[in-house]
Amino acid sequence: MQTISEAFAAWTAIEAQFPVTDDATLIRLAEEMTRIEEAAVLLPVMSALDGWQLLAMTTEAGGDVTSTADALFQRAREEAAACQQSPLAGIFDQWLPLAQKSAEGTSTDAEIARDLSLTAAAVVLPTVEPLDLWRKVAMAFDVTACHKGAAAALMQEARAALGIKAPTQH
Repeated sequence: MQTISEAFAAWTAIEAQFPVTDDATLIRLAEEMTRIEEAAVLLPVMSALDGWQLLAMTTEAGGDVTSTADALFQRAREEAAACQQSPLAGIFDQWLPLAQKSAEGTSTDAEIARDLSLTAAAVVLPTVEPLDLWRKVAMAFDVTACHKGAAAALMQEARAALGIKAPTQH
C-alpha cells in the first residue's frame, strides 16, 4: 500500500468480513486491520479525504484509544507544531507589504532591496507546510497579468491560497 486510500480500501474489505463467528478468523482479521492501520499512519496525507480515512481506521465511536490512533494523534501534534514553526511564514509576512508597495510604485530602493533579500532567503528554505509552496511561488515569481497560460493559473492559485487580492510585483 502506497496511499491512504489503498490502505482504507484494504481495511474496509477486511472490516466487511467481521460478521464471522469463528474466533480464530476474527483474531486474524483484527490483527491484519491493525497492521494496515499502523502502516497507514505513516503514509503522507495528500487530501482531506486521506485525513478522514485515517480517522475512520484508527478511532472507534465510544471505544478505547488504540495505539494506532495514539500514533496518529502524536503525528498530528508534531505536524501542527512544524506548520506553526515554518520560517517561510514569517518571511512571507515581512515580504508581502513590500511587494505590494512595489506593485503600487511607492517603494523605496531600500524596500526593493529588502524585498529581493527576503525572496532570496525564502527560496532556499525547506517547505514545511503546504502553504510554503505557495509562499515560494508568490515570492519567487512576479505575479502580474503578463504571465500567460499555466504560469498565470499557478500565480492565481498561489494568490488565492495566500489571500492576496491584488497582483504583486517585485
